[in-house]
Amino acid sequence: MRVAYVIFNLRVGKGGHSFSLSATASSLSPDLSDIKIIDISQNDSFVLSSTKRACYERIPYDNPLSLLKRLKLELAGEFDVIHCFDDFSYILVRIALIGKKLPLVLTKCGGGNPKYYFPNSDYLVCYSKENYKFFLSNEKHRNLYLIPN
Repeated sequence: MRVAYVIFNLRVGKGGHSFSLSATASSLSPDLSDIKIIDISQNDSFVLSSTKRACYERIPYDNPLSLLKRLKLELAGEFDVIHCFDDFSYILVRIALIGKKLPLVLTKCGGGNPKYYFPNSDYLVCYSKENYKFFLSNEKHRNLYLIPN
């Protein structure tokens, strides 16, 4: 199985989301044939680029149109599953792959429950019990999974 992990980082990419993605990709890597981490960021992330058995690619976000084109090129036709580690990268991937029928997974890595908006996803993974309980009461998310820290 070929999996692409996508994450959006404002700065350096050494926060909790990056560590969660790295740990997830490393723990699943023996079962996967191809793993790629796409980091939408202005700077390379040491945490993500040093993830075992994963190919690391950084896409800068200077120009929204070129970002979407590059995402489409990086993801189209190569992967069986695309796994996004934040809601912003999930939205960007959905826009970039309009019309494509690829399974998209969204992970809520923790933090507070959303107050106003959270994207609808067919597959949602929660890393905290509080988030899991919150989304369990929301029927938009059909396939909900809990992976506690």
